[in-house]
Order: sequence, then structure tokens, then C-alpha cells
Amino acid sequence: MPWNSYRRAQHAHAADRFAREILAILERDPTRSRRLMRSSFGRSTTSTTISEMCSMTNSISKLQPEDEVKHLIQQLEHSDSGIRGHAAYMLGQRREQAAISTLIQLLQDADWAVAGWAAYALGQIGDSQAVEPLIRSLTRLQVAGHAIEALVKLHDERAVEPMIAFFRRTHISSVATVLGNWGDRRAVDALIEAMDNPDPHVRFYSARALGKLGDRCALTVLRRAVDTDTIPITDTQSLRGKRVSDVAAKAMQRIEQVMKQ
Repeated sequence: MPWNSYRRAQHAHAADRFAREILAILERDPTRSRRLMRSSFGRSTTSTTISEMCSMTNSISKLQPEDEVKHLIQQLEHSDSGIRGHAAYMLGQRREQAAISTLIQLLQDADWAVAGWAAYALGQIGDSQAVEPLIRSLTRLQVAGHAIEALVKLHDERAVEPMIAFFRRTHISSVATVLGNWGDRRAVDALIEAMDNPDPHVRFYSARALGKLGDRCALTVLRRAVDTDTIPITDTQSLRGKRVSDVAAKAMQRIEQVMKQ
């Protein structure tokens, strides 16, 4: 795999993990619990809606290609949020350029799940005119995961500073990984600040990201972590038994190797 393709795959993986992390946060809040279809396609999704979505998919398969697109774009304005979300998903799968302007409007949908599918679709389509609207979507926490995933796919430099600002506000660990994979050293200061976060997951992924960025300014905070942040993480399966001090030591090694080049 070419290096650029590999890096983009890394970005997409981290952003997708962030989208799942956001949904997990919401799931822990009883007031936002959803069945699978409701969390995927909107607040008002019912068994009737699911039947309508299946019917819509079957009917579309019988249309001419140009009529399929028109029908799906019309469904983006359906009164049922489940239908709107499903149409956005299908347009994203088709990478349909004709839907861009309507999908951008859908980022403001009152139903955060629908807005999230609009962001997903815009990322799949990959047109740069979606960058600024997606950046504005970072103000909605429930949509931000899909928006970051889309911005990672677009890989537009305009997204770097807004993502750094988002990370400063939220200190969500998966965004630290996105910033490290992106490779822009403008993120160094925000990641250094995150090394003081009380959550060891945030410190772990921030330390790893600092190693990827290779900036010598991070050596002091990483050295401190090596000396003091030695308690194993125990509360998540993915990091169970790992220490911030260990990943900080590896990050220091990477930075020192960069400095020798």
C-alpha cells in the first residue's frame, strides 16, 4: 500500500473509533439510550419506518440510475428522520455528487443521527466544498465523530486548527490519535496540555501522538510521564495492563530518532 494511502487508512480508523466512542458516551446516558436502528437513523425510527426503508431500497432498485438519485435526494427532506438518514447513507455509498448541497443542509438537521449520516455521506463523496460545513458541525458533540471521520477522509488542511480546538475543549482520546496520525505539528501544544489530564487514556494516546509528531518540545512532558505515570491502566480491555510511562518512553525514542536525522 502506498504511504499516503496507509496514512489515510490510519486516520480513518482513528476517526471511526472516535465516532464509536461518542456513541458509547451517549449510551451510558439513560436519557439517550436507543435501539440499534434508532441510534443509527434517527430519534423517531419505528418498525413502520424500518419497513419503509426496506421498501424504499427495493423500489429504488427498479428505477433508472438518474431517477434513483433524484428519488434519494427527495427522501433527504422526508418528514421521518429514519428515512432521511437512510437516504443520506445510500447517497454516501454511491458517492453521489448531485446530493452535496442537500447533504450540507442536512448537517443542521434537528435529529443528530440524521446529521451524522449526512456527515458520513459527505466524507464518502469527498468534495472539498463540504469542509467548512463539516468544521461547523464540530460544535455538536453528537455529530462531531462523524464530522471528524469525514474531515479525515477529505484531508483538507483547513480542518487542522478546528480539530485541535475541538480536542482542547473535549480531550477525547481518539482525537489525539487522529491528530498524531495527521502529522501536523500545530497539534503539539494541545497534546502537551493533555498530558495533565486526569484520565490515563487521554494521557496514553496523547503521548503516543506526540511520538508520531516527533517534536522535541514534547520531551520534557514525556520524560515526566516516564518517571511518574507508572500505574497500569485497568478499566478498559484495550489498554488493560499498559502504562502511560511505557508509551511515553517509546515516544521519546521516536523523537530522538527524528532529531538525529
